[in-house]
Amino acid sequence: MWWVYFDQQSGQWLTDNRVAFVWGYGHLLVFGAVASVGAGLAVLVDQASGTTHISALAAGCAMATPVAVFLAVVWYLHIRPGHPSGTIAVMFLGAAGLVLLAPLTGLTAPVIGAVMVALVVGYTHATRTGLPAG
Repeated sequence: MWWVYFDQQSGQWLTDNRVAFVWGYGHLLVFGAVASVGAGLAVLVDQASGTTHISALAAGCAMATPVAVFLAVVWYLHIRPGHPSGTIAVMFLGAAGLVLLAPLTGLTAPVIGAVMVALVVGYTHATRTGLPAG
């Protein structure tokens, strides 16, 4: 998540007050999602250790939902202005969708980790090798 967030500089996209307002307040969702991932991890650990009485699916959703929100909002705020459509949008939004499906596997954290690694590799390849973003 750290790499995905900090890979792109956003200053050049803040061209007027309206854009800056959306960008700034949009970060409330980013920061809330990041904090919620930590809480989701704690829920997963508690469920795996049997110290809570919720299902594995519910525990997985506690982690998957904030990761998906993080990916969608970071795409919207940081990535979309420079790559408004095409391959990179599909990568980010597709990764968010796959993350939301991860709890159905019963291996939520490893699946989310694999999706995030695939996103980083694909995004790096697309931006560093000049793959068309549109």
